[in-house]
Order: sequence, then structure tokens, then C-alpha cells
Amino acid sequence: MKKNKNLDDLIEKLEFVDVDINATHLNYVNGNSLLYTIDAANSGGKSWITPYKKPQLLHHDKHSDAVGRIMGYSIEDTAATKGEPNDFIKLQVRITDKEAISKVIKGIYYTCSVGSSTSRVRCSHCDQVLTVDGLCEHEKGSTVDGEKVHWIVDNISYRENSFVNNPADSYSRIVSIDIGDGPMAYDKFLDDKEELLTNFYMEDGMTKKAKLTKESRQTLPESAFCGPNRSFPAHDEEHVAAGLKLLDSSDFDDSTIAKIKSSLYRKGKRFDIEPQEDELLKTKDLLVFRMDDEFTDEEVKAITTFFDENPDADLPSEDEATEEIVEDEEKVTYTIDDYQEVVKGKKDEIIKFCDFIVTKYNELNDTITKINDEKSELTDKVSEQDTILISKEDEINKLLDDNAQLTVNYKHALVDNILDFKKVTENKDEEFNKYDSRKVESLVDTLSDFRNESENSIPKVNDETLKDSSESDNDSTSDETTIIEDSNDDSKQSKIDRFFKNNILTMEE
Repeated sequence: MKKNKNLDDLIEKLEFVDVDINATHLNYVNGNSLLYTIDAANSGGKSWITPYKKPQLLHHDKHSDAVGRIMGYSIEDTAATKGEPNDFIKLQVRITDKEAISKVIKGIYYTCSVGSSTSRVRCSHCDQVLTVDGLCEHEKGSTVDGEKVHWIVDNISYRENSFVNNPADSYSRIVSIDIGDGPMAYDKFLDDKEELLTNFYMEDGMTKKAKLTKESRQTLPESAFCGPNRSFPAHDEEHVAAGLKLLDSSDFDDSTIAKIKSSLYRKGKRFDIEPQEDELLKTKDLLVFRMDDEFTDEEVKAITTFFDENPDADLPSEDEATEEIVEDEEKVTYTIDDYQEVVKGKKDEIIKFCDFIVTKYNELNDTITKINDEKSELTDKVSEQDTILISKEDEINKLLDDNAQLTVNYKHALVDNILDFKKVTENKDEEFNKYDSRKVESLVDTLSDFRNESENSIPKVNDETLKDSSESDNDSTSDETTIIEDSNDDSKQSKIDRFFKNNILTMEE
């Protein structure tokens, strides 16, 4: 119980965590019998972050507060694990909700599901565009001619990502996490989360210019080092800079330098330490090497031998610390010499000096308060615009749903008219399904042909005494053939029910 409380105390200190999520897998039929194409992901991917960063939700609940935001995305083409589809969208997500942070750290929030909308979906069996021509006779998830029918999504607009218990995409999950010390594999983090958090706060609270002893090196996690045998520590800005400086003057071979520099720059990114353009041109493989690239036996031996002779070579020197203090002094308005001059003066001068400090302090506080107020106001405006945008999207989707329903009803009405012209009384369901599988344009042409045949089949009568009666009969016939009645046929109604049940315009995996 004590251990759990300690973990909760460590988690409580975190303001946010960043996670990478393998979200939607492409060219892969998921548990909802949906396949998202790579082209759809490429064209719709930007909707993750524009016109605003989409929310990270719980169980697709759009009416509850977001637990985080999608900060970025990428389309990957290499599987993360054995058996996982090669192509997928990876999301960079920042989790800010305190309870959600805790559940991510503990592994409770793990698997995910994407919420999106589309306006073009095709049947995998007959290639009919379902969002234009309506449903075909091939039910999603059924088996036809030995093949399972699925829907192909050709374009997409992403609306949110959610933590769920049973995702349709069984590979959609958190793959890495960054608590502030650089990303690491999520599964590995879960195994050592309390130790990693403890070490993170320990290294974060260290004096930046403190010299690492052999013992203090052992208190840092392996992830804090960029070289073999716990060499080249990179837990703060000064140690990253010291490591880079050492490599620039070292005699290590180019491969060794590139591997360590690549790792140092990756860890130094959070301190705004990045390679210059000329260095990238000089070392073309600098950003190619990965943190998990293994060092050869020769490289390990060379580095170990060097540090046996120069044990503190990868640490900041005392001269560098002194120089920085001087630079900091130059930035303030009053120096130590100024203060000593004031002390030599009158009491009023001392009071004036103190008043100056208090005034500057109050001005700074006022500025900070103003900035925070402006930030809060802008945050409220963004939230308001997000709400309006989501509302408009819902209105558009409702109109699209209504239009799809009207299209289905119009198509069924055309089929009913055709059957009336043909005077079908037997096998009516079979005839209905036969015409219902055709496109609307084809049904309109067929009905037009029947009407023309009907008009040409009426004989012309010259007897004036029969004219009124004939016209009356023709009028009656014309009125009778244009009547369209709603059908209560079970087979047609089931197709409409199925259409709205699967609702192809809004999908959740």
C-alpha cells in the first residue's frame, strides 16, 4: 500500500505526459469491416491538427472534457511489432488531465479508437459507391463467394481519438511515453514506472552544475546516458553541451561520434540544443543513427579506455560554470559594485534602491498576471470556436444523412412505379430486389420508357361523341400511373434499417 501511495505522489507532480499512439492501420480490414486507404489518410491526415488540434477523449464521449490533445501525426510504413500491418497513422498526443495521466502511467488507458467522418465509401464486392448510389445487396461483414464483404473508405476527416477497452483496430495502442526525460517504449516503462519517475525527479532536482561522482552516476537511469558504460550523461542542458564539446575534440572514429552525437542532440532538443546546418552537411548520418544502435566491441573498448584515463571528461568544467555566472550578472540592472556604492551612500539611497527592486518586482508580477488573463481569454475563445465548429459539422452530417435517406426513398419509389407499370403480382420481392440493385439513373430511364410505351399504346379516336370520355379515361390513367405510395414491404424496410444502423457517414472504430 505504501508503494502505491508513493507512486501516486510521484504522478501527482506531473503536469502532462506525451505519448505516441499507433492509431489507424491502413489497407487493413478492422473489426468493423472497414478498410481505410493510404490515399484517404494522406489527404485527410491534416484534419488531426487543422483548423484546431483534435481532442483525446474517453469512449468517444464528445460531450465530456478532453483528457488531452493531438499535437501532431505521421504516416508510417514499417510495422512496430510482428504481425502488425505495415502502414498506419501515428499520433503524438499530450495528456493533461490529472486522472488520465495517472491511468496512462499505470497502464489502464492503453488501447485506442479513432472517430471520423467520410463522404465516399465503396463496397469491396461490387465497387458501388454507397454514399452516392445507396446500399447494395452485399451486407458489410457478410461472406459472398467465399470472401468477406467490407467497406472501403476513400476519403476521411478525423474528429477525435479515444481510449477504449475493445478497439475495432486491435493494433491501436500507446507505443511510447515521455514523462520529460525523452521517449521510451511504453511496455518497458510500465515495468519500471516507479523507479523511472523517482529517478526523473532526482535528476530534475539536481544542481545543474553539480559534478557527477561515480556513485551519483549510478542513481541516474540508463536512459539518461548516450554512451556505453553510463558515459556521456544528458540529464540536463550543461551535460549535453559538455558531451558535444568533448566529441568535437575527441579522437573517436566517425561512427562512434555520430552515434553519441545523435543521441545527445535527441535528448538536448528539449533544451533547444540542435545541430547546425554545417554540422549536418559534414556528418550526413548524424540524424540517421538511432538511440538503440548498438556499439561495436571496438567502440566500447575505445570509450572505456578513454574514460579510465579521463574519468570526468564528459562533465561540465568549473570554468564554464564561472563564465555563465558572469554572463548572468551582466544581464541585471544593478551589479554587486553598484550595490556597494549604494551602501556607502546615505540611508535614503539605500531605501531608494530597495524601492526600485520592489517596483520592478511588482511590474513583473503585473505583466505576468496580464499575460495569464490574456491566455485564459484566448483559451476560452478557442474553446468556443471549437464548440461552434463541431456543431456545424454535426449539422452538415445530419443534412448528409437526410439526403441519403431521401435518395433511398426516391429509389424505392421508382421501383414501385416500374412494378406498377409491369403489373407484377407474382414474385414481387424478387422483382423488387432485381430493380433495387440498379442505379437511380438506370431506373429513371426504365420508368420513362414504360411511360412512353403506355402513351403510344392508347388508340386515337375521331368520334367526337367519344372524345370527352376518352380524354377522361386518359386523364384517369395518367393520374393513376403517377401515384407513388410508401411500401410496407419488409425486405425494403430492412434495407433502410440496415443503412441507418451502420451509418456510413460517421464511424467509430
